[in-house]
Amino acid sequence: MYAANQSLHRGVTLEKLQRDAQNIRQYARFVIVLNGQQVEVIDNGHLRKEKLPYAKLVAVLGPVEHKGVSLKESVLMEIGYSRTRPYAQLEERPKDKNGDRSGRRWFLKGRARVGNLSDKDFSLVYPIVAQCMEQIVLECRENWGTKGPWYVNGPGEIERGIYFTVSHSDELLYRQLVCEDVRYRKQKYIVDHAVWIRSLLGKYKSSYYTAKQLKGFAKARIVAELLSQRHYTPFYRAVLLSCLTAGSHVRILFESIIEIFNIDISLTDQEAYALERDRHLPWLKNLRCYRPPIQPSVHAQGSSVFEIILERNYREQNEVPF
Repeated sequence: MYAANQSLHRGVTLEKLQRDAQNIRQYARFVIVLNGQQVEVIDNGHLRKEKLPYAKLVAVLGPVEHKGVSLKESVLMEIGYSRTRPYAQLEERPKDKNGDRSGRRWFLKGRARVGNLSDKDFSLVYPIVAQCMEQIVLECRENWGTKGPWYVNGPGEIERGIYFTVSHSDELLYRQLVCEDVRYRKQKYIVDHAVWIRSLLGKYKSSYYTAKQLKGFAKARIVAELLSQRHYTPFYRAVLLSCLTAGSHVRILFESIIEIFNIDISLTDQEAYALERDRHLPWLKNLRCYRPPIQPSVHAQGSSVFEIILERNYREQNEVPF
């Protein structure tokens, strides 16, 4: 049972919570329902196949207590995909048989949430969330008109996936996907860059130089230029820094370059936590997670978008041919 967050939702009625749960049950693409240690998965794929309106959401429902009343089901978590944002109002005009959007408007009000998933229950539902993501990416790619992988701009070859939007208020999910993103970027380029930096800076005899000296060193300018590239936001600079041994000759020089060239490595509290955490859930097996450098600032404020990509071997074995 999840206690209500009264400070945020004092005005939410029990009827509203029940109505939201019913709507999610009926319209969300996937619904994971918690009842103790029992989990039910609702697949509303028939709506998509029949070209009926549905919410592009993966949602979790479970029991909550609100205003002294126990509810069997209420919204505990939502993940939007494509252009859908979690907990946000949705509306659509379904196409008729001729493809015209002249039919009756389908409308789903924003959902209220008065409870959050515990660590234990998040661990229980997260593998199921990953399975739902796999299915969604596969079915969305069925409509693509290009055979084979589709690459996006980035360091190395990053295959195109499907955008999933996560609310920062769903801290456990957000932090887990940030860790997945860091893992993916380390594999793609960050670890290689750390090796390259060691080879560049390791040739300097001293660990300490004046600002004037460092600014005049070609290798120091190369490192500073690397950190100014589009995919190196302050967060990923901090990730790169963490790949260099604390107190080492190269790390001291790297930190001096950051300071002298006024390079930002500031982190939000959530990002700092993601870098510092020692434990995490098992890594995604069939998926890879990439956080695009340009994040929504208005439409999905308070959320982050992650591009979920099928692992190549899994995609080749399971994807429906074009």
